[in-house]
Amino acid sequence: MSNQPQFLTLINIECITTNDLTGNDELIGRFGDLSAADFQIGQFNSNPGQKIDLNIQRIIPVGMTNLSIIEKDLTGDDLIGTIDLTEQMSVENEVTMTNDSAEYTLRYIVAEGN
Repeated sequence: MSNQPQFLTLINIECITTNDLTGNDELIGRFGDLSAADFQIGQFNSNPGQKIDLNIQRIIPVGMTNLSIIEKDLTGDDLIGTIDLTEQMSVENEVTMTNDSAEYTLRYIVAEGN
């Protein structure tokens, strides 16, 4: 069995805080530097505690070992956090990601293929 991750499931995400002055936070996921494969995660307003059930499933592109959570913004995209997809296989993981303007908690599972 390979150590390469194969499948990602984003279970849910919670907005702890955000203070974006240009509107809602629009979050996307990006494997490594493959911006062509970006996918939408959700939009958040400035109300703390907003939680979205996602159930987003993606095949992880070959060779990719991390997922970046990015806020798309008119004034430039902001990196919220990066997840290492090679740790804690086949168990539910929780990570809190923080940058200068936002904090989010994401629950996810990475599973290896057969």
